[in-house]
Formats: sequence, C-alpha cells, structure tokens
Amino acid sequence: MTNGNSRFNASAFGGNADDTVRIRKGRDGMNIGALLSIRCPTIATVLLILPLALVSARAVVAQPGETRTQEQIRADLNNRLAEADQNLNKSPEDGYNFLSRALIYSELFYKIRDAEEKASYAEKALTDFNKAVELSPGSWAALTGRAGFRASVDLLLGFDEIVADYLKAIRAAEKYKEDNARFPYAVQGIAEVIAESYNALSNVYLRRAETLSKNPGLNAKLPPQPEPYNPWDDFDTATAYAQKAVKKPFDLMKVINTRLAKGDAAYKAHEYVIALAAYQSDEQYLGKDYYLLCEEEPSKQWCASEQRRLTLMFSIRRGRVYLKLYQTENALKELEVYFAKAYHLECRDIFLLRAQAYRQLGNKERALADEEKAGKSASATCPFDVPNY
Repeated sequence: MTNGNSRFNASAFGGNADDTVRIRKGRDGMNIGALLSIRCPTIATVLLILPLALVSARAVVAQPGETRTQEQIRADLNNRLAEADQNLNKSPEDGYNFLSRALIYSELFYKIRDAEEKASYAEKALTDFNKAVELSPGSWAALTGRAGFRASVDLLLGFDEIVADYLKAIRAAEKYKEDNARFPYAVQGIAEVIAESYNALSNVYLRRAETLSKNPGLNAKLPPQPEPYNPWDDFDTATAYAQKAVKKPFDLMKVINTRLAKGDAAYKAHEYVIALAAYQSDEQYLGKDYYLLCEEEPSKQWCASEQRRLTLMFSIRRGRVYLKLYQTENALKELEVYFAKAYHLECRDIFLLRAQAYRQLGNKERALADEEKAGKSASATCPFDVPNY
C-alpha cells in the first residue's frame, strides 16, 4: 500500500482497469483518504468496507471533534465534487466515476446540518449510485455503496432493495472467486469481502428488528407484506447471516450479539417465552461450555475471560426471565452463577434479582438480607450490557 498517484486493476468487479481509488482518512483511524495502489483482491476489501463505513455509520464521517466550520466542509467537498465532475466529463460511461461522486454526495449528506441541503445531497447520491450500478451491474462496490446509503437514509422503506443489493454483491464476489480459483493471488481477500457483505446483511435485519420491536407503529411504513411482519424472524435472519460471516472464533461474538439482542428486545416487549428461547441458544452457537469460542484461539487468557463474561451475561438474563415466568427455582440456579463466577460481588442489580426470587419463595429473611447488600453495592460494572463487536 502506498500513497501517491497510482492505478490498479478493478475490472473483475465491475470497475475499469485504469480506475483510481480515492479514500479519505476518517477520525476512527480508518484509512479513507489517500490514493491506494493495490491489486484488485485487496482493493476489493477496501472498496467494500469504505461504502459500508461511510453510509452505515455516521460516526465514520461525522464524528465529534470535527473542527472545521460548515462553510469549510462545503468548500473542501465542493472542490472534490469539481474534480469528480471533471472525471465524469472525460469518461461519462465510467461507472466508477459515478460511484466516486456518489460517495462525496453521501459525505455531504452526513456532514451538512441544513435539512434542505441534506435532502438534496441524498437525492444526488442515490442518483449517482443508481447510475454506477447501471453502468457496472456486477460491481459489488457500487452495489454495497448503494445498499449502505439506502440503509442509512431510510432502512424501512428501502429494505427489500437494500437486501437485494447486498445479495447481488455477494454473488458477484463469489463468481469472481470461482472464476479465478486457479489463481490464488487473484482471490486473496475475497473471502473477507464476502464475509463483510454477510455482516452487512445481518446488521440491516438486526436494525429493522430492533427498530420495529421497539416501535410497532412503524410497521405501517413497511412496503406491503404477504404476511404480517414479525420482528422475531428478522432477529433469526440476522443470526443466520452473521453465521455465514464467521471465519475465525472471535467472529462468533457477532452471532451471539444477535441472540442477546433478540432476547433483550423480547424481554422489553414482555415476550418472555421468546426471550428465554433466545437466551437458551448460547450453547447452540458456541458449543458446550463455549468451547467453539476458543478453537484455534492463541490467547487462552482472552478465551477464559470471554467464556466467563458470556456465561454471566446469558445466565443472568435467563434468571431475569425465569422470575417473570415465576419459575423461581430455575431463576435462583441461574443467578447463583454470578456468585460463583463473577470477579466481584458488588453488582447491586443481581442482589435485587435474587431478593425478588426469595420473595417469590416466601423467604423474607433472605430477601431482606440481599436487599441490604444491594443498598451497600453501587457498582456500575454489572454483566448486563451487550458489547459492540
């Protein structure tokens, strides 16, 4: 990888042999600004991650800490737009030039605060993404860029088109891998491209499920469905796509997050049977005692720590649900895992949950003892929160 003006061969993925890639440096350290000189397989990964990063998470392009004024941002991006326009004037049938300009418009959409301007930039970005796909229908970079932008602008309304674009992008990458199987160097990195696309699919299903499980009234915004919408199916689809993206043990954490997310959403919606089933699926995906998490994992210390943390996260959640279902003995059994495995016994909420269980059993004395301990414990580090991976 080098900085400076250079070229690469991108024709296999719908680009042109003389395409250049402009990627800017984001505030999260992602290298999204300098010109890269990499052969097609590696640039495939970069081009896939770039649109996803730009359009699926505003933090990448509009993180706190931006020191430029709105006028300075406009000036900088308008200069880049002028250059993109020049490239299009020279090569108006080059899909990659439309993709490059679409990414600039999408950045303007994220960084400019004026509502009318944002709407205009969104329309222009989508128009250019559409043109890029029209000129290069097999370009997974254009397909994932358009899908990611649509997901960011209006996930619910454009959901079917978003999913279709990601699936087309996966098929394009798989076809390239199959067609070039005789050339190991040519397909280097394509597995990561495919995995990232599956992760993107998992994320859009997860986002829709979380949004609509919290706000059922938004169902009316969905396109006509053959059957009534069920967010719990979306959570399961998110899990299935996350599984397809697993390439190493740590990737299982994304799968597990979808199960925890489903359980948490169902718990908040008072769907306790659904929540319990999600929380009971841990060993289905991680194996007995979570052994799959540590397969081929060089850091035994990390494995032990993650196994302990996940055990607590699932057992406490199961205990919480059992209390709602008045399966008190099961609840106590799950909650006791915290007292056996936690690094400290200072989590106030766990004592309160166990006190609730004791009260269900009519053991007032033990309930009062736990409530007293809870009053003396004020730790904010309780194993409830789901981490982001």
